[in-house]
Amino acid sequence: MKKKILIIEDEQSMARVLSLKLGNMGFECFIAKNGNDAVDLIQKQNFDLIVLDLMMPQKDGFAFLSEVRKAGNKTPVIIASNLSQPEDIKRAEQYDILNYFSKADTPISTVVNYISQILNSSKQTKSPQVDNSQAQQTQEGQQIQQLQQNQQSQQEQQVKPDQNIQNQETQGPQVQDSPPSTRPNQPPPVAQ
Repeated sequence: MKKKILIIEDEQSMARVLSLKLGNMGFECFIAKNGNDAVDLIQKQNFDLIVLDLMMPQKDGFAFLSEVRKAGNKTPVIIASNLSQPEDIKRAEQYDILNYFSKADTPISTVVNYISQILNSSKQTKSPQVDNSQAQQTQEGQQIQQLQQNQQSQQEQQVKPDQNIQNQETQGPQVQDSPPSTRPNQPPPVAQ
């Protein structure tokens, strides 16, 4: 049985792209253009996941979330919105969302892959929000640590040649000791 995703998005092109990509991954997608249409759909059928824009006509995403959560609907929600201020994110998190993506900063492929991971994960012993955030933080932490190590290694490689140049400048030219008889401009040693 296909898992059902409700995409609540007033931008038709964004809704179509999400629906097409998720549909190609084997999910059944439904599109609502605003919060009112979405409430109607949720009352008629159950969904495995909701992808929600926050800025929409008639009923925005916050009003939609408030209404469905008050009604007891616990369907997992992912936000994909152009609102990206910390206060907007904090306000959305009050409704127990899985994740928050800024459309301007996040490629659609990232959102689609995240949804696929969530819906295809076979074991969810804790709530998806807890499991995913820990996994995401761990993965991001490892990626950041790797990037920092790579940058540090590159910086060290750049510093070494600079240090060699500095050493040559401060110490002057290096002259190798040669045997006493072959040193230029010096008289031969006197035997005593």
